[in-house]
Amino acid sequence: MHGRRKKDAIELSDEDKQRERDQLLTGLGLFREILEKRRQKVYTMHTHEITMKALQFNPEFSTLWNYRREIILHVGKGDAGLPMLQGELKLLEKVLHKAAKAYCVWFHRRWVLDQLVQRGSKAELLEAELALCDKHLQLSNRNFHCWGHRQWVIDRLRQLAPDTRPDKWDHQDLEFTTAQIDRDFSNYSAWHRRSLLPSKLLDAGAELETVKHAIFTEPGDQSVWGYHRWILAGGNQGGPGVPRRPMAPRATHMVLLDSQLYVCLSARAAVPDGVCSAKLSTGAGTVSGTLEPACIEGRGSNPRLPSAKEPLPSDVWKFKTDGAVTGGGELSLEGSLAIYDPSSADPVGVPVELVTQPRAIGGGAGWSPWCLRVPPESESLLLQELGMLDELLEIEEDCKYAVMARAQIVDSLGLDERNATDDWALLETLDPPRAGYYAQARADASMRKHLRSWLAAAESGMLGPLEWRGCCTPRVPRPLLVAALGVRELVLAENRMTMPALCDVLVVLGPGLLRLDAADNPLAGDLATVLSPAAVLEHLDVSRCEIGKWSGPYQGPLRSLVLTANPLVERLAGEGLQQALSDRWPSLDMSACHQDKDELVIKLS
Repeated sequence: MHGRRKKDAIELSDEDKQRERDQLLTGLGLFREILEKRRQKVYTMHTHEITMKALQFNPEFSTLWNYRREIILHVGKGDAGLPMLQGELKLLEKVLHKAAKAYCVWFHRRWVLDQLVQRGSKAELLEAELALCDKHLQLSNRNFHCWGHRQWVIDRLRQLAPDTRPDKWDHQDLEFTTAQIDRDFSNYSAWHRRSLLPSKLLDAGAELETVKHAIFTEPGDQSVWGYHRWILAGGNQGGPGVPRRPMAPRATHMVLLDSQLYVCLSARAAVPDGVCSAKLSTGAGTVSGTLEPACIEGRGSNPRLPSAKEPLPSDVWKFKTDGAVTGGGELSLEGSLAIYDPSSADPVGVPVELVTQPRAIGGGAGWSPWCLRVPPESESLLLQELGMLDELLEIEEDCKYAVMARAQIVDSLGLDERNATDDWALLETLDPPRAGYYAQARADASMRKHLRSWLAAAESGMLGPLEWRGCCTPRVPRPLLVAALGVRELVLAENRMTMPALCDVLVVLGPGLLRLDAADNPLAGDLATVLSPAAVLEHLDVSRCEIGKWSGPYQGPLRSLVLTANPLVERLAGEGLQQALSDRWPSLDMSACHQDKDELVIKLS
């Protein structure tokens, strides 16, 4: 694994095999005895002794470590337990030479250290533990169990000595990881540990130079490329002393649709207190209102019903006000939005900056093409790395990690003269087992490129259709949908869209979408699921799909519906076309229908 060969197995002699069988039988008998005593809740020094013997047979038997903790808590209460805990540390040190990568052994050692700290041990105990970790990492520098334990020890030291210089441990980690990487740069754990350091301790240029040396030495080493991508993404703004949370979302753009203002964020946010007051400053004055979540992620294909106490997270928010909003301006918050962290029970209280000035564009919508671009301060760095990757690929043209990094950078920069889809297509041939992942990345890159072009045209007042035809995608990534909010005409024909994925599109784009071409997709199921979230849709083309049902009734603004070559057409004809359509679309004038064999087109005047 990771470029390291396993050692060849040693063939045992008959005598050695017999000796192992005898030891196994002895161990099994001892295990049965111990498990029975634990079932009977026997907590004595004798059981403490026999569990130690049993662990010599199998130190990775987690139940035995659990039993020893129970024994220590019952027998070794107060100061009387200190010798037991000190003996436990010595036992664990011996066991680690035999089972240095056993989860249960490292967990038990943390528990013992915690017990000693609770019973008055000083920080010196943990500093000695740090030295033990460094010793083990000299023996096996990629033992991630030991790296994780070392980080736990440092976190506990921070708690025990809060008055210590805040960046003491960060500087120590910086020196330690530098030494480990200098010794062997093919070390995932060292690079990962370095990525947890605050960005202010690292010089991006120096870090990239170190990475460049490693990449040109061994381009096929994946560990270096992970750190390379982390640097280009901006590093860690918090550091080990700060909980790692999603990055604070920023307002990317605002869209005005039929006097309703929508605020789009780069990530989901929530309102901890339930209400967020806001003010919109325009040339005509100031309008007060509140922000409410507009479209909840998952409401299309995977409905999610939050509890009454749970704040609704969203990346699109409505500015609700009693007065009409007729133009753009600056939006400022009086309350606070917070980052939404799905792994946490509560939103994290980091405020979201909401200041942006949309431009009034034809149709009443405002877009900003920069919502898909990298920050200006990152652009020169990415261009520099793009040049390095081009140089490397002239030498190592089949290095998939370099090709992937180049595709990601080109995609992020949105360069007109470069096309990321070419590199993603190349990766499908270089790495066939992951061809599906690369195909989706290629589709996403193609959609981003089309969206950038459309946004730039929209900013100039040229509101044509957004062309996502033939991207071969089964779904549209959520950030692209949010960036396209306000689009009036969308072409999704000749893709691999399913009905739930199309519903997700309409949940976000429904407030402004007037025309949708979704022909030649494997859309199957009920037509009503598409029509329901399409609030203002006037034209829908779902010809040559697999739609076989329409539950109805429909009472929307649709003026044109193309159902040609769907199983639904035959079903409606079998029920009697006029009656079937009247049941599903009561207000429909049958003179607007044109039906011939499997063709069905409805156009209202």
